[in-house]
Formats: sequence, structure tokens, C-alpha cells
Amino acid sequence: MRRFHDFAATKNISVYVVMKGARHVATVRVHHGGTCFVEVCNFGKGPDTVQTGSASGGGYDKFTAALSGLVIDGATMTDHCTKGRKGAKDVFGANYNLETRDYSDWYILPGLDRLKARGYRVVTAV
Repeated sequence: MRRFHDFAATKNISVYVVMKGARHVATVRVHHGGTCFVEVCNFGKGPDTVQTGSASGGGYDKFTAALSGLVIDGATMTDHCTKGRKGAKDVFGANYNLETRDYSDWYILPGLDRLKARGYRVVTAV
């Protein structure tokens, strides 16, 4: 008997369920291909919304780029190069300076990792 993941097309599809406690916050559907297409369905706060994004090209994280600018439960998704503020849960230091003994830049975590750092649970459904 064939199963869902036996089909070649499923290797290009991902679905993530975003939870905050017991609350289903959003579903993120992704098609990974030459162009990465992302659809975010938000639930709960205010009217349910659907947002889409896409990214193409090579040599970088297309999933994170396609998510960039979309909002999940009030958090705006960003790419790898967005600067954050020191001390926030969803940022990491870059470019350590030996003289000041501190990082000179702070970058926001990419993709759905930003939500995980904020206490959301991200479940890979497909």
C-alpha cells in the first residue's frame, strides 16, 4: 500500500502548525521548488487572514526569504540580515569586537525559529 509520502510531489511540500500553549495560532504551508511559495493562515486574534510570499534564485534560504514580511500572531517574520535589539529572546550576536568585549551587531533569528525563541511551538505536520 502506498502512503502519502511515497509520492514524489510530497518531497516539495511542508506544512507547519504554530501553537501558543493550546491555541492554534497559524498554519504555514510551503512549496519548495525553483520558487519557494509560502502561505500563512492566521487564526484567533481578529479576523482570520491568509498571507502569501515567495522567493526564487539560488544560494540562500528561500524559505526564510519567502516568509519575510509576513505576520504570524503579531510577529513580523524577517530574513537573516535584519537587525534586532540586544537582549531580546529572538536575536543573536554577530561580529564580536575584542576591544569592547561585545557584539557590534544583533540579528533576528530567521524563519520560524523566531517564533520558537518567543515560546511558540512549531509542529511539522507534513
